[in-house]
Amino acid sequence: NAGVLENKMVTCYPGFEKELTGADVRDALVVVDGNIITAKGPGASVHFALAIAERFVGAKQIEKLKADMFLA
Repeated sequence: NAGVLENKMVTCYPGFEKELTGADVRDALVVVDGNIITAKGPGASVHFALAIAERFVGAKQIEKLKADMFLA
């Protein structure tokens, strides 16, 4: 209702899409649009954490971490 997600690409838990008025809802585990990072649900928690961490350490470090974790 605050309009934070207006015209932003987001993802959410299935069935909650109708609550995100004005948002561009995508079917993905994690969606990053500017400073907004959203995840689909508990199963996306590792990917959500990696998307947040990427803001601090950069994509190269996250790709290495993912490879080390066998996520790549």
